Amino acid sequence: MSNVVVIGVFDGVHKGHQSILDRAKEIADGRKIIALTFDPHPTTVFAPDRAPTLLTTLADRVVLLKIHGADQVAVMKFDEKFAAMSPEDFVNQILIKQLEAGDVIVGENFTYGHKAAGNGSRRAWLHGGRGTRAGSRQCNRARRAASQQQRVVR
Repeated sequence: MSNVVVIGVFDGVHKGHQSILDRAKEIADGRKIIALTFDPHPTTVFAPDRAPTLLTTLADRVVLLKIHGADQVAVMKFDEKFAAMSPEDFVNQILIKQLEAGDVIVGENFTYGHKAAGNGSRRAWLHGGRGTRAGSRQCNRARRAASQQQRVVR
């Protein structure tokens, strides 16, 4: 059985993050919800002088993600090697092989892979995935918090 994967830094696990987790719960249908987060914050690698002060420790973030519906939390070490991964490798190695993603939910501005080449319009994460189907849809805008918009990719 595939999993529902939500992806983000999730610092503070604010209302927008909680909305992403709520959406995952809506579509899980008995599947595990895995929150994929990164440590350290990606900006620390790309622009250390602009790295934000974090609201929560990694340990607190894991606890908050579980409180708000994640069954498991996967923490990826965000370093230069990870940042250099192609979008296809991120999808195939991390989302499909390691996390067994069937559905992926991300915030509107989420990008992935080397030089942020992957985004919601790129179909790399839709090729060859076990249980992954092509297509994306916007979540119900009435259910999202503040300016946080989500995409579900199946």
